[in-house]
Amino acid sequence: MRPTLKLPICVALWSVLLISGTDCLAQRLDFATASGNPEPPSRDTTVPHFLIPQTVEPERGFHLTAAGITIPAALIGIGASGLSTNSPMYKLNHSTAKEIYEDHPHFYTWVDDYLKYLPAAATAALEAAGVKGKHTAGQTAIIYAISYAIMGISTEAVKHIARETRPDGTDDLSFPSGHTATAFASAELMRLEFKDTHPLLAWSGYLAALGTGALRMYKQRHYAGDVAAGAGVGILSTEAAYLIYPVLQRTFSRKQATPKVVLLPAYDAQWKTAGVNFTYHF
Repeated sequence: MRPTLKLPICVALWSVLLISGTDCLAQRLDFATASGNPEPPSRDTTVPHFLIPQTVEPERGFHLTAAGITIPAALIGIGASGLSTNSPMYKLNHSTAKEIYEDHPHFYTWVDDYLKYLPAAATAALEAAGVKGKHTAGQTAIIYAISYAIMGISTEAVKHIARETRPDGTDDLSFPSGHTATAFASAELMRLEFKDTHPLLAWSGYLAALGTGALRMYKQRHYAGDVAAGAGVGILSTEAAYLIYPVLQRTFSRKQATPKVVLLPAYDAQWKTAGVNFTYHF
């Protein structure tokens, strides 16, 4: 029996609570800094510390808008409603998949396996080349690593709860689309990095994200609802990463300090394992 509408409600609430809670923590740290609270005593710089690279100017934090929560949460809810056999989305999922198969029964491409990473890779490359964004290329890479970890763990967890069979019948891990979540997480990263300096460039990553979602449907790997939910998860994951990064930066950094040890979350979608990358600078 397919899950009822309780699942989409839980997924949407989990996403909103995750981001809202992180935003509150970031605002509390901002208030503490503005109040002039003394900094903790400095420690011997010869001892490795867990530090996060500082921006040139202190990171003010990322503040969510109403649209930043409601739009991706709505995408998750709409997509998850297709898990109920009595919903209009369920019928749309199957009718769309059937029409695509009838028109393109042997469609196959590997492009979607790489296209999903294009916006994030382009963002880091452009910043490394000197194009002004919100962060440096290294800081953007850290934010994307956080986003990727959140997205990967979330999608895999929901896949094993929903157990929706793919259109091609290969397995029951169709909902939500992990490729689409990765692509939209990358696209949102590009948008947030360049929205204040290069508005047109900022939105260009969404072309790759939309293309990735369409290809997943044409390959009979996902339904339309899977793609919609994946898009919402990806966007929320990146927004959560932008809230978490300044918190980590203020917690584990000191001004004028050179990072000795850096810990980054990591997730391997192929092997479905999560871990931590450890880097030590001599």
